[in-house]
Amino acid sequence: VTVSELKLWLRLEDSYTAEDSVLTAAVTAARLRYEHETGRAVLPTTFTQHLDRWPCHGDPIRLAKPNVTA
Repeated sequence: VTVSELKLWLRLEDSYTAEDSVLTAAVTAARLRYEHETGRAVLPTTFTQHLDRWPCHGDPIRLAKPNVTA
């Protein structure tokens, strides 16, 4: 959600910029809360996973974060 989209939903004029920093903080807080509650990233994110050893016998590598795209 962008600040412009939030302003449209709140029926604020896009030219009204006095509260943009507050609206930006609210959008960020909502995203962070969602990510925390669901364990899913909303924005493109890079995760690093280290393995103690390479899987043997064709065993799959289990990802710590499911539902990833590459």
